Amino acid sequence: MNDRFRQRGVRLAVMVAAALALPVLTGCPSLSTLQTPATVPEGDFRFAIGLEAVGVVSGGASGTAPQAEFAARYGVSDNIDIGAKVYGLGAELGLKWQFLRGGFDAAVAPAVSFISISSTGASGESASISVFYFHLPLLFGANLSDSFTLAFGPKFLYGLFLGDVSTSSGDEFASGDVLMGGLYLGLPIRVGGAFWVAPEINVYTPFVAEGDAAFDSVWWQGGIGLYFGGAPRTETEPAGGQPAPPYGPPPAGPPPAGPPPGGPGAAPPPPPPGY
Repeated sequence: MNDRFRQRGVRLAVMVAAALALPVLTGCPSLSTLQTPATVPEGDFRFAIGLEAVGVVSGGASGTAPQAEFAARYGVSDNIDIGAKVYGLGAELGLKWQFLRGGFDAAVAPAVSFISISSTGASGESASISVFYFHLPLLFGANLSDSFTLAFGPKFLYGLFLGDVSTSSGDEFASGDVLMGGLYLGLPIRVGGAFWVAPEINVYTPFVAEGDAAFDSVWWQGGIGLYFGGAPRTETEPAGGQPAPPYGPPPAGPPPAGPPPGGPGAAPPPPPPGY
């Protein structure tokens, strides 16, 4: 193997290693949930701010980085909402379908996120890394009261890493992937009509990873989420937030007007004196 080929091979190895280390070095990807198991009511928006930390523990080494996130969701129907999230160097799009509602809520919330990093060296060499994450969480919520929900569920994540190095001698390409599974636990606390304080923790471990053994590391993200808007509705309250009409027949109106006094054909009353 000649020196030039060896150098490019080393650069590719470093690039893929950097992609796998993104959760620690840049606070990515987002592993948070940052939503309730119940969908946002139809026609309403809900916004969220996440103040969290993300990290990884592998063998005897560990790393942690702060993570700030912003999310917005919109209720498409009573059982479906859509959302977007931005964080650090990445963004995420997803939807949620709630298939069980009541004292116990259940929903599935698939999403896809994307991260892209590139750099150019002084000698003209350039490197880029693109990472796609595909999320599949199942969200369960036990509604302990109108204000407290115990949220939990399994989560699955597939990551695809694509890297490229360009030099005067040509391009080199490398790729890697990881399949992970985990759990999340949250406690959304509703304060007032449409404001939540929601502590949560999300924990993942690799099932299959490029070049690594399964279950050899733990990725986690936890912190506080603040949700604004999209107040829950009662079962009889329709979209738009207007009270539902009462059940039963409408109230009776005034009685119909009868014939004039004296019956049909009677003479009209005389005019008042002095007329």
